[in-house]
Amino acid sequence: MKSIIPPDKMKDYWEERASQDALFWTWSNKVSEEEYFKSGVNWVEEHVKKYFPINKGKCIEIGCGVGRVTIALASYFEQVVGIDISERMIRKAFAYKEKFKVNNVEYINNTSLLSHAMNVDFIFTLTVFQHMYQEIWWKYIVDGYEILNAGGRFYVHALFDLVDDSIKKAEEIGYKLIAKEQEGDCWILILEK
Repeated sequence: MKSIIPPDKMKDYWEERASQDALFWTWSNKVSEEEYFKSGVNWVEEHVKKYFPINKGKCIEIGCGVGRVTIALASYFEQVVGIDISERMIRKAFAYKEKFKVNNVEYINNTSLLSHAMNVDFIFTLTVFQHMYQEIWWKYIVDGYEILNAGGRFYVHALFDLVDDSIKKAEEIGYKLIAKEQEGDCWILILEK
């Protein structure tokens, strides 16, 4: 379900959910911790390898939560960076990183791509943008173009009201649309620099 959260309430909204049941609120399924992290591995197998078949480089996840997918990507990319607005989510992500003995994942409590990343090969966001106002998630798309290497890709998985308008805007700033697929109520857009 799409629920847009006002920017001034976003941090508190996710801090509260992180303190309640972070695994549920970052995947919307009541499962064991093992099943939760296995779902991240499955997502990488089904989606990342399909749209980014090269095992190298740097990857950023926008809205990483507790690291379900970033931990799975650790064996696929040389460096993985997860960013999230919630300090509690990031603390939990660090704990899971230690638990799973992952060395090439970094977590940052931030909302800006430009403040800490350059020369990125793959950026993705998984059911995060639907919680934001359009101008906020659109800034991620624009900033992503600035930090992506040539041939780098931006994977967007979200509920979109304005899919075709978003594609048109992305192409206007220089992205090439690689794929547009519907998956249930969500859309997957793969944009390439």
